[in-house]
Amino acid sequence: MWPVGTKVVREHSLEMGVGVVIEELGRFVVVFFPESGEKLQISPSAPGTKVVNPVVGAPGLRPDGTIATIVSRDRGMFEFDDGERIAFEQVWPVLDAPTLWQRLEAGPYDAIEDVQNRIEGMMLDAQRRDGGVPSLVGGRVELYPHQLATAARALSQGNVRWLLADEVGLGKTVSAALILSAMVRTGRIESAVVVAPDSLTLQWLGELYRKFHQVFVHVDAERIEAVGAEYGEGSNVFDVHPLSIVSSELLEQPSVRAALAQAPPDLVVIDEAHRKGSPLDLASLCRHCLLLTSSAFAGGAIGFESLAHALGLERTPIGPAGLYRQVSAVQREDLPAMPARVAQAVPASTLGSLGAEDERVVWLTERSKEWHHKKSKSLVFVNTPERANRLKETLERTTGLRVWAFHEEMASADRDIQLSEFRASTCTILVSSGAGSEGRNFQFCDRVVHADLPDDPLVLEQRIGRVDRLGRTEDVGVVYFTGSENRLAEAYASLGLFEEVSDGTSPALEPVRVALRGGVRGDALAPLIAEYRAAVNAEESSRPIFPDTYDPEDAEATMAEIPSDAEEVVESFVLGAALRTGVDMLEKPGTARFYMEYGANALVDAIPGVTHGSRFLGTFSRTEAMVASEIDFYASGHPLIEGLIWELDDSEAGRVGALRSETLAEPSLFVATRKSERHAPELIRIGPGGSVEPYQWKDLLDIVRDARPSRRSRMVAPDDEALATPLFVLAIRPE
Repeated sequence: MWPVGTKVVREHSLEMGVGVVIEELGRFVVVFFPESGEKLQISPSAPGTKVVNPVVGAPGLRPDGTIATIVSRDRGMFEFDDGERIAFEQVWPVLDAPTLWQRLEAGPYDAIEDVQNRIEGMMLDAQRRDGGVPSLVGGRVELYPHQLATAARALSQGNVRWLLADEVGLGKTVSAALILSAMVRTGRIESAVVVAPDSLTLQWLGELYRKFHQVFVHVDAERIEAVGAEYGEGSNVFDVHPLSIVSSELLEQPSVRAALAQAPPDLVVIDEAHRKGSPLDLASLCRHCLLLTSSAFAGGAIGFESLAHALGLERTPIGPAGLYRQVSAVQREDLPAMPARVAQAVPASTLGSLGAEDERVVWLTERSKEWHHKKSKSLVFVNTPERANRLKETLERTTGLRVWAFHEEMASADRDIQLSEFRASTCTILVSSGAGSEGRNFQFCDRVVHADLPDDPLVLEQRIGRVDRLGRTEDVGVVYFTGSENRLAEAYASLGLFEEVSDGTSPALEPVRVALRGGVRGDALAPLIAEYRAAVNAEESSRPIFPDTYDPEDAEATMAEIPSDAEEVVESFVLGAALRTGVDMLEKPGTARFYMEYGANALVDAIPGVTHGSRFLGTFSRTEAMVASEIDFYASGHPLIEGLIWELDDSEAGRVGALRSETLAEPSLFVATRKSERHAPELIRIGPGGSVEPYQWKDLLDIVRDARPSRRSRMVAPDDEALATPLFVLAIRPE
C-alpha cells in the first residue's frame, strides 16, 4: 500500500501529470492530480500506475515553481545544487517526456501490437470523418447503393440541405439517419431535431437507437414540464436536450414553436414534409436541413416549390419543369427488381356499415381461418378511427380470433405496443385507419386489404407502400373490393395503381388527384386518366430534372467503396484496444458474440462516452446483428467503438515504432498528422531521398501485419516544420 504523500503517475494518462496520494481507503488510495485538478480512486496493485517520487541526481520542482537538480537527501529534506533545502513532501518530480522524433532516434519503441492497434484506430477514424461511403457502414442496416450514394453526396457539402423524395418504401428514413448519425458522431453537429407526425415520433426514436446507437430524447408535454421542474420555469427544452425528436402536432403550439426558434439546432430533419402545416420555416433557421417526402408533388408544382424554397434550392431553367440540385428522387425502376404487387379484386355488390352482414366482413371472416393456419398476416385499411374500432369488434365476433387496431385516437406509445405485439403474435389481422398510411413499416405482413379506399391516389400508394418495402422478398397481395357503389376502385384500377407504383415526385398525377378529391368519378375521369397515362409514358414528361439523384449505373462502384475487411478491422481494433485499456472481454464459444465490460480491471480512467461499469453483449458481424436485434452491433457509431477511438487520441501507446518488413522495397518513414481535432488523421510516406507522398492506411496496415520489430530505426526526423509534432511515426526498413 502507498502511504499518504507518495507521488505517482498514470502511464496511460501522462497528460494528467504527477499525482499525490492524499487518502488510504482499504485496498484503494485516493490520488490528487494538481495539474488536471482530478481525484481518482486507484488500486496500487492494478497495472498502469507507478511511483515517481523525486530522487537524488534528478531535477525536482520546488514550491516556488523553479526547477533545480537534487544533490542529496537527509532526514526527510532534499538539498539542491544551489544549496536550498526543502522538505521531501514539497518537492515534485519533473517528467520530461521525449518527443516522438527523439524516441524514434533513441528508443524506446512501442510494441508492434500497439503500433498495429493505433494504425487500425486511425484508419477507422479517417474513414468515419471523410463523409464517403466507408464512413456510412456502421448502422445495423442492409447496405443499399442508392442510400449510401445519396448520404455520401449530401455529406460532401459544407451545408447539408437535401430533399429526400424517393418513392415510398425505398428507405428515406435510413438515408436520413445515415446522414444524421455521421454528422453527430464526428462532431460536425452538436444539436439536431427530428420533426415527424406524432404517429412516427417513437418509431424515429427506436430506429435511431436500435440501428445507429443514437440516443435522442422524445420532447412531449411531459418532457417540457419535467425540464421546467428540474431546470427552472422558462428553461428551453431544446437547450437541455440538443438531440431530440418532436411531433409536428406539438409544434403547432406557439410556445413550443417559439422555444425551438429560440434554440435552433445545427440540423433539422422534417419527415412527411409535404403535409399541410409542416413547419418548413424551421429550415431557414438551421444551417443543415433534410426534408423527407415520397409525395413531393402532393401539392402540385406549387407544393414542390415550397419544399425547394424552404431548402434554398435554386431552379435552373432546363427542361419543361426546370433542374434542381440536392434532390434525391429514386424510383423503383432504378433498383434491382423488387417483388411484384399482385392485385385481387373482390366483388362486393353493396357496401354496408362494417357489420357482420357486410360483404367485406364476410370475405375477411372466411379468409381469416386460412390465414391463421398459414400464419399469414394482413393489414386492413379503413378511413377513420371509428370505422377501425367497428371493424375490429365485428371481426372478433365473427372469427373468434384476436384482432388488433391501429388509429389516430390511440396514444403514440399504445400504437407502438399494438404494432409490436401484433407482429410477435399468431394473430392474422390488424385494422388501421389513416394513422398507418405514413412512415410505418408493415413489411412483415403478407398483404394489404383496402376495406375502405381513400379519395387521394397518393394516400393509396402510401398504404400499399407500408407493406411493399425495400428488402421484401415475397410478392405483395393487394386486395380491394369492386361494385357499383365503389367507383373509386374503378378509377384506381383504370390508373393501374393497385399493381403499379405511382410516382409522387411527378406532377402528372396532380390533375387526377384534384378531380378525385373533388368527387369526380366514372366517365368524367376518363380524359384525365388518359392524359396521366400519356404523360407517364411520354419520352419527356413534366417531371423536373434532379441531376444529384442516384444513378443505377453507379451501384457497382458505390458498393466497391465499402472496405472488404471493414468488420475484421473493427474487430481487430476493438479487441486490441480492450487489452490495452483493460476492458474485460469474453468471446461466447461457438458464436460470433463478445461480452465487453468497462469495469474494475480498467487501465484507463476514462473512455469518452462510456460510463464506468458499462456492459455490452454484441457482435462485429452485420449478418449476426441483423438477425439478433437484441444484441449490440460493434461498429462505427456504437458508444464503445467511438469511445475507444477517442481514447486513442489521449493514449501514448503505439505512437513510435521501428519495424522490418519483407514486403517493403526501401526504407520508409510513415508519419501521421491532423489539421485539427475535427479533421481526419492524414498519413504520409517519406522515402530515403526525402520524397513525400500521401499513403493509404490500409496499405500500411497490410505491411505492419507481416512485419517484425527492429532494434533501431536508422531514420531521422525530416526538416519540415509542419511535421514537428506528429501524431505517430513509424520507421520500416526492408529485411
